[in-house]
Amino acid sequence: MTFDQDTASFSQWLTLHRVELSSKVLIADLRALYQGRGVVALEDIAEDEVVFSIPRSAILNVETSALSSLNGNRDVLAGLGQWEALILVLLYEQSLGAASNWASYFGVLPTEFSSLMYWSDAELALLEPSLVGNRIGKDSSVEMYERLFPAVVEALGVAAQIGSTTIEDFHKIGSLIMAYSFDCQKPDFGEDEDDEDDEDEYLKCMVPLADTLNADTTLANVNLMSTPEELVMKSVKAISKGEQIYNTYGDHPNAEILRRYGYVEWSGSKFDFAEIPLNSIKQVFVDEGALTEKFWETMLHTIADTELEEIDEEVVLEAYDCYNDGTVLPELFLLLQVATLANQIASSDKSILEQKSKDTRAYVNRILKKCCQLVESGKLTQSVEAVWAKLLTTRLANYPQVLVQAPAFVTPEDVTSKQAISQCIHRSEINSLNACGAPFSDFKFIEDEKMIKAITAKREIESKETRKSKKQRR
Repeated sequence: MTFDQDTASFSQWLTLHRVELSSKVLIADLRALYQGRGVVALEDIAEDEVVFSIPRSAILNVETSALSSLNGNRDVLAGLGQWEALILVLLYEQSLGAASNWASYFGVLPTEFSSLMYWSDAELALLEPSLVGNRIGKDSSVEMYERLFPAVVEALGVAAQIGSTTIEDFHKIGSLIMAYSFDCQKPDFGEDEDDEDDEDEYLKCMVPLADTLNADTTLANVNLMSTPEELVMKSVKAISKGEQIYNTYGDHPNAEILRRYGYVEWSGSKFDFAEIPLNSIKQVFVDEGALTEKFWETMLHTIADTELEEIDEEVVLEAYDCYNDGTVLPELFLLLQVATLANQIASSDKSILEQKSKDTRAYVNRILKKCCQLVESGKLTQSVEAVWAKLLTTRLANYPQVLVQAPAFVTPEDVTSKQAISQCIHRSEINSLNACGAPFSDFKFIEDEKMIKAITAKREIESKETRKSKKQRR
């Protein structure tokens, strides 16, 4: 069928399945904008007005699929992860063809994708130095495929229908779920006193019509809400006649939007952030500082293994987020403070770099304890500010300098160009780094020497006691 015929068939399907669509909106052909289908306002829509409602029976998930009732498969599917179960549900429903309850819905879903899973190695290289290419997840997708095929498919009794699924088919279904699925609150969650796990509250679903909406972190004007009987899409602001109805996929930066959904917001995401890799921090303190590789690794292991009452999150990460509103993760401040003091002490006392591993761990723990108290009190030492400036300069130097010098967002003539898309990602991250030039508004600075004396004084006392003990033994 043609694009318009598929849309008409889907519209009839919505009516048949009791999906109520406001007369003020229309499913529109937005291919000229490279946006496929979308929903547009035919009249002004007030804030908090229902745009459409979808009965739960029209939602596709493990509970509504024909696969669940076939051969008593409900328990087998319940024993799988939600991603795994929904992939098998979609594969089975698609194998039914016109006999599937969702056949007309499948007719308006994409069969080709532009998410990072489908970029070539050469194209992915264009995204560097962004770290988003490290999160594509192709290997984990292959592992999931090998867990399900053939063992689980045979256990479900559907090897004849979907047993010939290739890894390419599997990637496509996974990409479809990544881009189009919703985590919907279960209708009965909270009725059982044992319902305490957030993972039990939501069910991964395909939600017809809700996924027809395009998304934009800045232009979002509706929100999907749950009731026990249906899902309701309501306006969160007034929408003028002719405007597109935009949902939001969550608080994602441009790089993550590209990874998941295969497009970018050319004016930047409302939730953009850049990342400072741990290796960049190591470069400052090891390659260009006084710390040795051995001390650095022991320091990181010690920090990672220590439970900190003052910090709820893990301190040692692969990378640290720097947001476009100027916010930096507090865990990064703590790591920088510990490393800065250790580096300064090592510059004048090389002996701390030559200690046995257990002594190094004890010494790092002492620095860590002092730094936790310092950061918790809203203070940092003065050298952290200089280290931060150096880190930003180092990180910005990784990006194309023509973009660093002119980071303003532009919409290219060819919005499908991988080069242009990559440059947009770079601009999002460069702007985020620039926004974090002075993230210390909540901190007061104190002299480094004060903290160094507090740390080294105890070590000097312990060293004297050790020498005295050795003399007494002689």
